[in-house]
Amino acid sequence: MISLTRRLPQIWADETISDAHRKASLRCLIEKVVLDRGEHDLALARIVWRGGAVTELEVRMSVNSVTRLTRGTEMRALTVARDGVPDDEIAAFLTQESHRSPHCPERCCPSTLGGSVVPLP
Repeated sequence: MISLTRRLPQIWADETISDAHRKASLRCLIEKVVLDRGEHDLALARIVWRGGAVTELEVRMSVNSVTRLTRGTEMRALTVARDGVPDDEIAAFLTQESHRSPHCPERCCPSTLGGSVVPLP
């Protein structure tokens, strides 16, 4: 079993292993998964492995608007402060500052800024 554990990353990356087999392997290793959906775009996933080990992950969820992002107000303020700068440059800056678009967990997309970011009152 220990030798299999050490080889797991190699087995997982093997292109000849089907997704169905990967899923079946996970079902054998995981006891349960608990998802705690927060108020905004973040959820906490708690994986309980067979044997008792626990892994906790923060998961970025899709939301409907910038206002539903955890840091949406800050993002809107930064966008307004950069008035006159092209959307792609603002988006790159926001991504660098760890902001993201409501439907994209990895980055801030220029399309998010095209009229959907309304100045703060």
